[in-house]
Amino acid sequence: MKFLKTAIAAARHVKLRTQLLLTRPSSEPKVFCIGFNKTGTTSAGRALKQLGFRHSTFNRWIWRRYQAGDIERVLWYASRFESFDDLPWLSVDLIPVLDREFPGSRFILLERPESEWVSSFVRWTRKIRGREADPEMALNSYREHRRFCQEYFADRPDDLLCMSVQDDDAFTRLAHFVGREAPSERFPHVNVT
Repeated sequence: MKFLKTAIAAARHVKLRTQLLLTRPSSEPKVFCIGFNKTGTTSAGRALKQLGFRHSTFNRWIWRRYQAGDIERVLWYASRFESFDDLPWLSVDLIPVLDREFPGSRFILLERPESEWVSSFVRWTRKIRGREADPEMALNSYREHRRFCQEYFADRPDDLLCMSVQDDDAFTRLAHFVGREAPSERFPHVNVT
């Protein structure tokens, strides 16, 4: 069974690499969802796909390239998509690089009431990482990330959309921000914890 899972994962990796090589790179403006984990990033990614963007969500291979400091490879990967969510795109050291390398890009900071966010993050950490999270440390990280994003874009409010995926008008606001027509359906909600 383990061999089969490994073989399937390898086949997916080869397929993705082939698709990446066949996709033309572009330095056109992108859409980066830079909300902290558990603010609705996966839901926002699904919404961006529904709006017609060639989208990338968390990718273990590119995350490892980022962790290794291979920013050139991360940017190469980014040049092949139009929108992004999750890691490494929300990393505060990468946001200015993405902003510089892809001028005119739009950034979406997802927000969630802090008490809801902490509860979700604690459950997610227990489920996915198999350990307990320190709620106070996690909340400090969440606040620091939000503060960084708001300060970074303070002089450019048209480049940053702050929103909650739970808002009734979330899809309309997102679509307007990225220059697309809002669909009639409700904002998708996936990966709920």
